[in-house]
Amino acid sequence: MLGQSENFAEIISHDIIVAPTTAKGRSAIAGIRISGLNSIEFTRRSLMLNISCLEANTAQVAKFNIEYNSHLITDKAVVIIYRAPKSYTGEDMVELFVHGNPLLVETLVEFMISKGARLAHPGEFTMRGLLNGKMDLLDAESVSAVIEARTLRSISAVKRITSVNRELKGLYEKIRGILVEITVVLEFPEDEITHVDVKEWLNKLSKIYDYLDDFMCRARNSQALTTGLTVAIAGPPNVGKSTLFNRIIGSERAIVTPHPGTTRDIIEAIVELEGVPVKLLDTAGLRKSEHPIENEGIMRAQTAIENADLLLWVIDSSVQLPVSIPKHQNSLIVINKADLEISDEILKKFSDSPKISALTGEGLQMLLELVSHKVINVPLDALIVSIRTQNFVSKSKESLENCIDALSKEYVDVAQVMLEKADMQMSQLFEPVGCVDIYEEVFSRFCVGK
Repeated sequence: MLGQSENFAEIISHDIIVAPTTAKGRSAIAGIRISGLNSIEFTRRSLMLNISCLEANTAQVAKFNIEYNSHLITDKAVVIIYRAPKSYTGEDMVELFVHGNPLLVETLVEFMISKGARLAHPGEFTMRGLLNGKMDLLDAESVSAVIEARTLRSISAVKRITSVNRELKGLYEKIRGILVEITVVLEFPEDEITHVDVKEWLNKLSKIYDYLDDFMCRARNSQALTTGLTVAIAGPPNVGKSTLFNRIIGSERAIVTPHPGTTRDIIEAIVELEGVPVKLLDTAGLRKSEHPIENEGIMRAQTAIENADLLLWVIDSSVQLPVSIPKHQNSLIVINKADLEISDEILKKFSDSPKISALTGEGLQMLLELVSHKVINVPLDALIVSIRTQNFVSKSKESLENCIDALSKEYVDVAQVMLEKADMQMSQLFEPVGCVDIYEEVFSRFCVGK
């Protein structure tokens, strides 16, 4: 993995690197990427590619021949050539698309390594693109985030960073411009600082501050898109928890029987609500038991309840009061078996609770809407950005706030120091200076081939 300084030194070299670009497993087509100085000629010569032309950005079918481990392998591949600097990495690059037999892909990669190429480190293709000016660190982070996104809404929130990135760069340039103006005024004291200058600086910096404040709000409230949410279905035995779990996920994952204590471990599944990944937990029925295995399941259920973002406490519609409900910071009482008679006591005490039938599906849609309303608070213009980016934007915002406060009191020398800090922190978003560890932290999460 990319995470050691010697690996970073390899990446800033001009080695020819190779790696599969598609996941392991059998498929119709599999991709292999090669990049580096003279990588086009290296690939053509190593594979004895029968390429009719070397025109860039054009797909062509070519025959290849290799002899490896005493086996002669002849096949066809779709070949696309990219010439520097017009490629993903900014270097000469080749992409091969071959039949998706994992053995064939592995053999081709090993063969090219035997001929002088090197297996790419995780994220090395993207990192070379960054080092060659094809993208900045924010762009690179978004590549990884798109790959890891679990819903279409998450992908949209990641891709939105492209336009936001341009706006952040524009704000960074404005900060630097104002910093230059303030520095000039302080360096040449014969040019008096006018109230007009200060008012104009304050106006511009306040707008930048407001934008960064909105950026942080959109990023923080979008956390559920990346981390997901956890909803625990809990309650006494035989109230229909497992039936509700199966109904929501649309399959018979949990065993359902009329006997109490059937569920003895946590059963989980991922569902999507309003574009947010939600981990749904089916838990053991809570009651006093002498059975050690059931007791273990009850303990796990209690832990799941404590850690859940939302507790769905299920009760039987025919149960007589009192009904014991555990304390939770965010819970929703669900009256199940509404297809049967609901007791007057339950109706009176839980009049606002959703009434459903897990067996027939009655009321399920309304329940899911209530769940979404209680736990999902993701803005329509959500942003998915890394913790690293959020930290630097937050620090920049804090420095700007101090700068604005100093300027409002006409402490221009203090404002200059604060604005220099904001400028430095904003610069770290795009091109960290002398921070190999930051690059390694970002790219260590990438897969090989990207």
